[in-house]
Amino acid sequence: MTTTEWPQSTLGELVADEPNALTDGPFGSKLKSEHYTDVGVRVVRLGNLGVGEFKDADQSFISSEHAESLRRHWLFEGDLVIAALAEPVGRCCEVPARILPAVVKADCVRFRPKSDLNPRFVMYWLNSPAALKNAEAHSHGVGRLRINMGAIRELPIPVPARAVQDSTVAAIETHFSRLDAAVASLKRAKANVKRARASVLKAAVEGRLVPAEAELARTEGRDYEPASALLARILAERKAAWIASGAKGKYKEAVAPETDGLPVLPEGWCWVSMDALAEVVGGITKDSKQTAGRLVPYLRVANVQRGRLDLEDVKLIAATEVKIAALRLQAGDVLLNEGGDRDKLGRGWVWSDELPECIHQNHVFRARLWHAAFDSRYLSHYANTVGDSYFGREGKQTTNLASISMSAVKALPVAIPPAVETTRLLAEVDRRLSVLDALGATIDANLARCTKLRQAILKRAFEGRLLSENVAPRPSFADAVAT
Repeated sequence: MTTTEWPQSTLGELVADEPNALTDGPFGSKLKSEHYTDVGVRVVRLGNLGVGEFKDADQSFISSEHAESLRRHWLFEGDLVIAALAEPVGRCCEVPARILPAVVKADCVRFRPKSDLNPRFVMYWLNSPAALKNAEAHSHGVGRLRINMGAIRELPIPVPARAVQDSTVAAIETHFSRLDAAVASLKRAKANVKRARASVLKAAVEGRLVPAEAELARTEGRDYEPASALLARILAERKAAWIASGAKGKYKEAVAPETDGLPVLPEGWCWVSMDALAEVVGGITKDSKQTAGRLVPYLRVANVQRGRLDLEDVKLIAATEVKIAALRLQAGDVLLNEGGDRDKLGRGWVWSDELPECIHQNHVFRARLWHAAFDSRYLSHYANTVGDSYFGREGKQTTNLASISMSAVKALPVAIPPAVETTRLLAEVDRRLSVLDALGATIDANLARCTKLRQAILKRAFEGRLLSENVAPRPSFADAVAT
């Protein structure tokens, strides 16, 4: 029998014959933010619902007493939960026994099937391309689609005999287990690439990536310029910039780095503070009452990632011309995050004039080098690697957020190599990271293919082709990534 010959039904006709077998979560005052607790009865939210998988990262709880008042929304083993909100709308997963007791939240619909149905057959059907497309067609809304309870009840579903349901589920899960092994292998490879990137950068800023300039000079019988000579030029430029600014009072020397406990540097290197290398300033404070001036793009913590800038979503802020002129980013500026989660402190990268005009928020510091002879990419790599542990130690933690002070950023001890060695070092970093980036892109492409292959398996299953096949769809690819 092909799937076109399978009896057709609707989801509402397959609901268990008991009260509230198909119900959504509580709305409004029945479940509000103040009801949440650190421990207690689990609340299943929209973020927990994946396509055929329960995502456990988003964990929320309410007290047992409050859960008792929400008894009609309780979840039990074997229940399915359907997402009434994209992305994608209509996706479904099974409730894992390990999270029980639990209740379902708004925008999530609990479905308890009749006893003669295989719940996983229903789950796989709802996650198949045909069912997801049909759920989208019965949804409404602009931007983020939503499907109401009436439309969910009318969603069509093929219902073969129980033996066919069980065989279809077994066939799907046989192929999925092979695919899961492939995905696990790809994720391990991705983690290895991430570790390799960190190792390359750590070796670079510790002087272990390329031959030292002092060593090469001895071998070749020539002189070389140590980092101390570069530092002298940087400090001279720093003072000249202060004089040119017309500042009054006494010139303030750079903060000396605290080197107690720091490792011995390679020959020709020297320790210097961030304050000696660059002018560090804070950015504009977001103020809803500020309306003077004009709108200009500005960078937030979310835009400043470790080793890259994410400019997919750049917000606008009102600022005066004076403020824009003071905070306008220039090519070569090093950006470092001031606040956020503790692991974000000091995270950042180099601005390269990606936008014609852009400033930065007060939660993002800007470090502008005093001298062009020192490469800002090296400084950013240093802050993202060795500096990461420093910022973690020096950062201050409040209830929800961590932050690093400007004085602590200025005091960051930086190990700088001779200028010529820096050039060779960065060239080798670029070469190795380009190889790792290409490998990472290949891994990401294969992970995306695995997602598509999962949908292809479901498509075949509900076209009646999976049970008649003796091999998995596209087995060569699944076998390849699994190894």
